[in-house]
Amino acid sequence: VTNGLTILTMMREEEIEPDVISYNVLIDACARAGGVKGSRGRIEEGLKVLNQMKEAGLQPDTITYNTLINLCAKAARVWGSVGVSHAIRILDMMNEGNVQPDLQTYNSLLNTYAQAASAGHVYGFGEVMGILSMMRKGGLKPDLYSYNTIMNLCAKSAKIPPHLKGVTAWSLDEGMQVLKMMADDNLLGDVVTYTALLETCMTSLRTRGITQVIEHGKMIFSMMKDAEIEPNTVSYTALINAAKLEGSPKAVNMAQELFLEMDQKQRNERTYTAMIGAFARVGRFEDALKVFEEARSHLKPDRILYSAIMSALSHEQSTVKRLHKEMTDDGIIDDEVTAWQLKKASRVNERGRKGRQQPGALQKVKDKKYMPAWV
Repeated sequence: VTNGLTILTMMREEEIEPDVISYNVLIDACARAGGVKGSRGRIEEGLKVLNQMKEAGLQPDTITYNTLINLCAKAARVWGSVGVSHAIRILDMMNEGNVQPDLQTYNSLLNTYAQAASAGHVYGFGEVMGILSMMRKGGLKPDLYSYNTIMNLCAKSAKIPPHLKGVTAWSLDEGMQVLKMMADDNLLGDVVTYTALLETCMTSLRTRGITQVIEHGKMIFSMMKDAEIEPNTVSYTALINAAKLEGSPKAVNMAQELFLEMDQKQRNERTYTAMIGAFARVGRFEDALKVFEEARSHLKPDRILYSAIMSALSHEQSTVKRLHKEMTDDGIIDDEVTAWQLKKASRVNERGRKGRQQPGALQKVKDKKYMPAWV
């Protein structure tokens, strides 16, 4: 940015007067420069350029302010409310300067709120709805991006524990209200809309201590299919992960049905990790290993996937050692979790040598009284 300001000075020395586009490019450079952690300082730099622009007698335009709000959204990912407060301040500057906000302005503002939620700063549903009201008063109509951003905000806000003071957690009720507003605006949701609604549903229930969420999730899945929207990898994986967390045999069977319903190309590392964890919860260790072998047949397992299968098979020391060696041979560096899995397997094996009874599900496997349902 300092170099950019120097270039502007050099332009003036050559009697080339910078215009609005010149300053807009420099503000955009503020947004692109550096990482997210340094974005708070980038806002101040962007505002400094804005002030110099005004001092030069130039009128900032919509692009100027939109670029600044995008910079605030980037900052909100780390600094939360700092990004939101600056974005609101910039919107006020637009109104004071008689610069008309456009659809991108408000969508960028909504995105700033969503990014702040990622950092744990949640704002009330009414405040976010107020942004839509401002849009309508300005003669603008929310588009699919507007609503999907709110749905994303809803999913992130649902993760905030409801007992925190000053926090109003969002829930499925807010998500369904947004879906209704979309219909009122003659907008059809897409896979992003419903996947965010699915995550909102399951997360909000879990934060309230309700663990049996798979049935509620399948309701959203049915809504997607009724709308002729094909669930994607994120949708399937979210529901399979919910079944893993629920941990009941019925939930795991549902997860297996969903897993088999997916095309193999849709399954990624997180899908396999969730399915392995679900099988492990109910003692279906052989099924968990088969899922891992399938994963390895068409993608390169990462550390998280190795950790999941090592955890599931912690009762089999030799298998865990083999998997650990394969992982390190693949160039994956050991971390605290995988190292702990290796130690855990050794402890389980040591207890077995001392004659301690194996866990119930594992004993059934050893006695051949339990046959895995995986085919």
